[in-house]
Amino acid sequence: MVALIAGKKIYSFDETKHLHYLTLENGEQKPLIGTTAALSVLSKELTWWASGMAVGTMGWSNPKNVKVADLESKASEALASIKKMELDEYITLLNLAYRAHSVKKDKSADEGVSLHTAIEDWIKNEIAGQEQFPLTDDRIKAFVEWSKQNVKKFLFSELHCYSETLFCGGIADFGYIDKNEKVVLADIKSSKQPYFGHWAQAGAYHLQIAENGGFDADGKKLLERQEFDYHAIFCAGKGLDKPFFNHNTTATRKAF
Repeated sequence: MVALIAGKKIYSFDETKHLHYLTLENGEQKPLIGTTAALSVLSKELTWWASGMAVGTMGWSNPKNVKVADLESKASEALASIKKMELDEYITLLNLAYRAHSVKKDKSADEGVSLHTAIEDWIKNEIAGQEQFPLTDDRIKAFVEWSKQNVKKFLFSELHCYSETLFCGGIADFGYIDKNEKVVLADIKSSKQPYFGHWAQAGAYHLQIAENGGFDADGKKLLERQEFDYHAIFCAGKGLDKPFFNHNTTATRKAF
């Protein structure tokens, strides 16, 4: 656990448990609510996607994405295969359908962590003024090129933050100053578009950093209390050179 000093209280982050804590003046240590955990009360936009993953194992195709003839052909082949199955084979297929969304989600989560790490490392090298080696990671080339055209200066990457008022903690992906001298709070998502919960999460980090500033994982304060002009979300599914922006940050902060 890493202790971060914040006035008379101590903020700390347990990397193993991925838990944020606030130790009060009397020595009592209380776990802060994680930002993403707080937002879990919102309904998920992935319900239909999960359903599609399940029935996809039985021959379903999204009619929005394929021609009718192709849809019917795939469904026909799957139906013929199912008709030939013994009961145990059919049960195996049902179990596969039931777990399909979870298998895909876990794989996507692993890929997302790897992508976050690659971008984090690149941004931290930029902040440190270190010479960047020729980029070999094709996943972040678009992001790097976009940054060269639109970012004047990166402020932080993976910034720990918390709010005693809301009693929550989190880790913001990165922040930067754009070419128009505007301060931007940014997040990276694996989806094709940002959802309401993503914007509310950015609003939460905005509140936390504005209240107490931000820290690194070793306890060093990296940023004093900071306000942001707008928020940006980079969706890997859309393209990391096509960020979405929200300039009405008052609404998303209030929403959180």
